[in-house]
Amino acid sequence: MQSKTFRGGVGTYTQIQKNIRKGLCRKDCYVTTLFDLYGLPHDTPGNQKINDAMSGEEKVNVIEASISGDISNRRFIPHIQLYEYETLLFSDIYAIDNVIGIHCSSQIEKLQEIIRRAGEPEKINDNPNTAPSKRLHHLYPSYQKNPHNILIIKKIPLSHIRAHCPHFNDWITKLETLPPLGE
Repeated sequence: MQSKTFRGGVGTYTQIQKNIRKGLCRKDCYVTTLFDLYGLPHDTPGNQKINDAMSGEEKVNVIEASISGDISNRRFIPHIQLYEYETLLFSDIYAIDNVIGIHCSSQIEKLQEIIRRAGEPEKINDNPNTAPSKRLHHLYPSYQKNPHNILIIKKIPLSHIRAHCPHFNDWITKLETLPPLGE
C-alpha cells in the first residue's frame, strides 16, 4: 500500500468551519486563521463573490468578511494571507538567499526584480506558475517548503515582516489590540 504525502491545505470549508467552531467552544480564547488565498477550498464563503478583475486585497476582504459572517462570533478573527504564506518570506530576500542559496549561486537580483514588479511581497501573484512558492522553486531547484520556510522565517524579525506586508501587519495589530476575555 502506497502512503499519501500530505502537502498542506484543507479539503473543504466545512472542515475549516468545524475546527473554528470547535475552538470557539472555549469561552476564554479568541480563534483566528492563517490560510492562503491561493488554494482556498471552492466552497469557502465569499468565493462566489470574487472575480479576476478584483485585486488580491479586494478578494481577501470579501472572503474574510464572508467567513466572519458565516461564523458570526466576535471572538473569531479571520485572516487570509495574500496570496501564499511564502509572500512573508519575500519580506527579506536576503534571508531567502542565505538559506536556500547556500549550495548555489545567489539569486538576489532575480528576487529584487520579483519584488520590484509586484510592488511589495503580498502582491506577488497567485498564478499557478508564478505563485511565491513556485518562484522560489524555479530560482532554487533544491527549495522545499519544509524545512526551508521554517529556516527562512526564523531569520526574519516579525517587525521586518510587518513593515513589508501590510495585510499581515493589520491582522497582527488587530490581534494585539483585542480586549482580554473573562475578566
